[in-house]
Amino acid sequence: MKPNTISLNEMIGRIKNHKLLASLTDETIVDWTVEFQGVLGIAETFEDKLVTLEVKEYRAVLPEDYYDIIQVRTFSNNQQAPIYFRSTTDKFYKSENKTNAVPYTYTIRGKVIYLSPMRQGTIEVAYKAIELDDCGMPLIPDNEKYKRALESYIKWKRYTDLFDTGEINEHVLDRAERDYCFNVAQCSNEFKMPSLDEMESIGNIMNSLLPRKFSHYRGYADSGSKEFYNKH
Repeated sequence: MKPNTISLNEMIGRIKNHKLLASLTDETIVDWTVEFQGVLGIAETFEDKLVTLEVKEYRAVLPEDYYDIIQVRTFSNNQQAPIYFRSTTDKFYKSENKTNAVPYTYTIRGKVIYLSPMRQGTIEVAYKAIELDDCGMPLIPDNEKYKRALESYIKWKRYTDLFDTGEINEHVLDRAERDYCFNVAQCSNEFKMPSLDEMESIGNIMNSLLPRKFSHYRGYADSGSKEFYNKH
């Protein structure tokens, strides 16, 4: 479940209240916050976004705020059913020889998505992005466990720099690292706990008796639906 969010600006003052963190620049705090989101790797801390991209010569450029892919499908304005792409399993995605290509696959290298066998056209991409406020600052979950974990991470990063320059001893750094490990574990458990509705979908998937061979074809829209059996 997507949590409520606040601007990182509201956390910067709290972080700088600590004497040894007061000299940190806003840019450093932003960089370490983005780094922390990647280390934590929890989907709920990112924004789900949709974008349509024009494909030229089997490739398209992903948005600047792209972080991770969710799904890719063809896009059409004539109400034609979309075709869902899967991740490629071969290494010939850059080849111009598409005569025997298996539809439809993609691979991502940097900010470029390579598609096969689509040479021209339009695709719709669902992806994860770092959510920003109107001032371009990252938005973070308005959750106390997340705030403590983020603050502990920034403190540990700063203390590592101070230890490397001989300004603090190893016991102080060790305490900061243990605090971070404890807080990040609490934060991770908090966001990994599914809601009741999410558990219903998970339970329906796990209790499925028949293999759902066409789930990808339908974009996994029906993966969490309940199975019903007729007794004759």
